[in-house]
Amino acid sequence: MSQGHDHSALFAVAPTITDEVSLVDDGEGFRDFKHPAPPQNSRIIPSDARWYGIAGSLRKTIAPPGTHVIDYAELKGYGPSPLGWLEVKVENYQIVDIKAVKL
Repeated sequence: MSQGHDHSALFAVAPTITDEVSLVDDGEGFRDFKHPAPPQNSRIIPSDARWYGIAGSLRKTIAPPGTHVIDYAELKGYGPSPLGWLEVKVENYQIVDIKAVKL
């Protein structure tokens, strides 16, 4: 999941789980059972198994000099946004890493 515009962030978060572990009673006692994380092209991916990224923002008002046109970020007094991008590393059609590159 990604967001392409934010006034305060440029970061990526890796999934916090890769497999779910359950306790199963097989009639002879309890044992642990791993449910592998679903593939990234699944219809539903649990929130803890998702990659998250926010790609920051680049704001520039394009207005003729002397028109005194400013945008809403300037009006609200937002500070400069971090500039950069997200680099996504994909192997075998699966995301294996996302790195935030800041300028």
